[in-house]
Amino acid sequence: VAPQANRAAALRQLAGLCDGFPLALEIAGKLAATNGLQATATAFASDARNAETSRGDKRHRSVAQAIAASFSRLSPGAQQLVRRMAMMPCAVHGQFAIAALGAKPHELQEAVLGGLVRGSSETPTFRLYDSVRMLLPDAPHLTDSTPHSAIAQRIAAWFQEESTRASTDLTIAESLGA
Repeated sequence: VAPQANRAAALRQLAGLCDGFPLALEIAGKLAATNGLQATATAFASDARNAETSRGDKRHRSVAQAIAASFSRLSPGAQQLVRRMAMMPCAVHGQFAIAALGAKPHELQEAVLGGLVRGSSETPTFRLYDSVRMLLPDAPHLTDSTPHSAIAQRIAAWFQEESTRASTDLTIAESLGA
């Protein structure tokens, strides 16, 4: 069988396992880009078999379960980033997410590839998908245990560092006659 026919069959299998559910299709696409089409189809097929058995955890039977399953696959650092992004009412710049929210670049990438965070194609900004933002408060096990005040202090420190850096750059530029 030609490789193209195998690929088409694997794509049909994966799409069928997603039941046309847009979030599941998006997550599957991102996982396939990272892990390979066959590995992703195998993982989704395994999830589907587990959901159909009495011992299964019924993942992907609702939006909340699909989000929780995607969240559970993230590393602890990426999970923490998603929790902290839920506290932000808007999109955040990538540098802000890394510095102020305490993330590492690979954790931000992991959250995007996991289908929980959306990156802008025009600017280096990121935001949680609205469905993720809406469902996190209803899932206490997915919320951040770090006090809001500690995160607010980290954010304030980041803004102070950035404003100091900008002020220093401006002073240097002025002294050079720019």
